[in-house]
Amino acid sequence: GLFMVQESASMDGGLRGGSHLDEDMEQSPVQYTVRGTGTHDVARAQELEKCEAFIRGLLSNYSSLPLGRVHNYLQMFMRDPPYTQSEAQLRDFLARLCQDGRLEFNGSHYALVQRQ
Repeated sequence: GLFMVQESASMDGGLRGGSHLDEDMEQSPVQYTVRGTGTHDVARAQELEKCEAFIRGLLSNYSSLPLGRVHNYLQMFMRDPPYTQSEAQLRDFLARLCQDGRLEFNGSHYALVQRQ
């Protein structure tokens, strides 16, 4: 799941390190390019890169698949790195791939872009 960290105020009423919260919230959860050097960011970028390759393989075997089936296949078969995304995060990632022209979405199913 997706968790949000809230920082608490110290006894004197000041906020400890609160200036970076807005920056963290501005980052899109589907951003799969590494913006920092945190190991979580690197691991997520690697997972999504492998995820895209796995999805392309799925869609080359099946002409098109709905979100739920893609999510289930990733949960069952993607092991290195392990698949950890929620279905909502996957939907956002697939939407990004569609915007980038890598996948097509017809309102219910995702497919590889057909080149002519």
